[in-house]
Amino acid sequence: LPSADAFARWRAETPEGFAVAVKASRFITHIRRMRDCRDPVELLWTRARALGSRLGPVLFQFPPRFPADLERLRAFLPVLPRGMRAAFEFRDPSWETDEVLEALDGAGAAFVLADRPGARVRDIVTGGWTYIRFHQGQTAAPGYTRTKLRRWADRIRGLPAADVFAYFNNDTGGAAVRDALTLTELLSEGRTAAPPRTR
Repeated sequence: LPSADAFARWRAETPEGFAVAVKASRFITHIRRMRDCRDPVELLWTRARALGSRLGPVLFQFPPRFPADLERLRAFLPVLPRGMRAAFEFRDPSWETDEVLEALDGAGAAFVLADRPGARVRDIVTGGWTYIRFHQGQTAAPGYTRTKLRRWADRIRGLPAADVFAYFNNDTGGAAVRDALTLTELLSEGRTAAPPRTR
């Protein structure tokens, strides 16, 4: 977990309007798996708040072999501090149930849409906003084709979300940056009404 000083430095080094997404500690998501997490969540939030106005969503990414536990989720959600925009990336498909989505929605939390190989991504929005992680790209190389990004831009425009946060997987060739710029360009084409904001 980065120090409060590190978060404050990121605030100073980024321009106004920039949103920093924070990834929750593996201690919360992989070791404790949401159990008895009041203190670790409080520590994360205390430090992350040093970002001030730059503080964006907080991602909770869970391990692939962590099956759904609705009662554990329901016990964890009240631990989240007021003002935290929490996004939940469940990599086990058993979490994609109406009960889980209702719990997230009631807490104002986002169900992460993850575009990864072999996954079918449904257009799910909880909490009134969404968080998209782009992992897939092309089969033979990193990065997305313009055609695939155009399809995603169309989907994003149709989401019933006040805000959409979209992130591309890191890669050594810098395709993530190119893809983010291309998606931003495609989303700005043909605007007739105020589109969802992307970050």
